[in-house]
Amino acid sequence: MDWKFILTSLDGRIGKKTYWIAMLGMIAVNLVVAVLTGDANWQPGQPLFSTASTVVALVLLWPMLAVAGKRWHDQDKSAWFNLLYFIPLVNLVALIWNGVADGTPGNNRFGGIPPY
Repeated sequence: MDWKFILTSLDGRIGKKTYWIAMLGMIAVNLVVAVLTGDANWQPGQPLFSTASTVVALVLLWPMLAVAGKRWHDQDKSAWFNLLYFIPLVNLVALIWNGVADGTPGNNRFGGIPPY
């Protein structure tokens, strides 16, 4: 697998397994940073997120959108469907839908069948 391509480009398609590996890995990184910085033990009167958590979330934003965009492409949908991830609660439905929906059999306008 070419992880650089998977995490940085909006081109092409990826399968469900690659999607879940990448997304769960990035979610795990976010959670680990939240626990290490104390964001997981938030108390009233404290900032909601630490600087470290914010920086990690912003750094991982593009890779998450690139992975999700490729998965939308596998379903013959535009990467503009990534905008669903910015709507509370709808984002959870989009995350799960993108991970369980079958891709287009054969070639589609975004490329051939994903090799992984």
